Amino acid sequence: MRLRDRVALITGGGSGFGRAIALRFAAEGARVAVSGRRRAPLEATVTAIQEARGNALAVVADATIEAEVETLVRRTVERFGHLDVLVNNAGAVFGRVTAEDCVPEEFRRTLEANLMSTFVCSRAALPELRRRRGSIINIASMSGLKAQRRHVPYSVAKAAVVHLTKCMALDHAGEGVRINCICPAYIETDLNREHLSHLRETGDITELEKAHPLGLGGRPEDVAAAAVYLASDEALWNTGCCLPVDGGVSATI
Repeated sequence: MRLRDRVALITGGGSGFGRAIALRFAAEGARVAVSGRRRAPLEATVTAIQEARGNALAVVADATIEAEVETLVRRTVERFGHLDVLVNNAGAVFGRVTAEDCVPEEFRRTLEANLMSTFVCSRAALPELRRRRGSIINIASMSGLKAQRRHVPYSVAKAAVVHLTKCMALDHAGEGVRINCICPAYIETDLNREHLSHLRETGDITELEKAHPLGLGGRPEDVAAAAVYLASDEALWNTGCCLPVDGGVSATI
């Protein structure tokens, strides 16, 4: 088991990438805390882990609220004794719009959900991770590496997550804390399922398929596999890395 005896905290752990990462981490021997704003999906993730004889904890918390995140980190450490890995997966898409069409409140909400959550959670977890020479894995996006039409709020937020990853990696490398990110392309999760369904109904899915040399068909489990690598001792010399999981999209940049 590649993550035996490690403790991981995963935000947005009730669905999509977060759930897949939690299940895979537990299968690799980690004890897992999952957080999010809705209890039912978190409990479902915990139940799935426990049914596979894993050890998991669900904590309802808003990843953008400092006090709730501090409680989340404290409860994780109280339950499991320490913290080795933080996965910043919480995020949201509120609109696919141009800058002109995007109202300021929508822009602020998108930055809050995707960028501020990563900052707030990282800041709260760093003291514990420093003690264990642990790591942070941020879930960014290919939208943060490659510009897309009508994706201004989300693309800008994820580009900022990529740069935050690199800045933190430099700041904390001397403390033994590794900080990396994963940049998925279009994978059918709760976050983008409605958009993909719309593209299929309108016939516009063909252009998106062509943008992925391997075609659409990536799974949340593909992102989870990348997260296991970055959390494991196999990646001890990786920091500031932005790992695409993208069906070849990055080859076209």
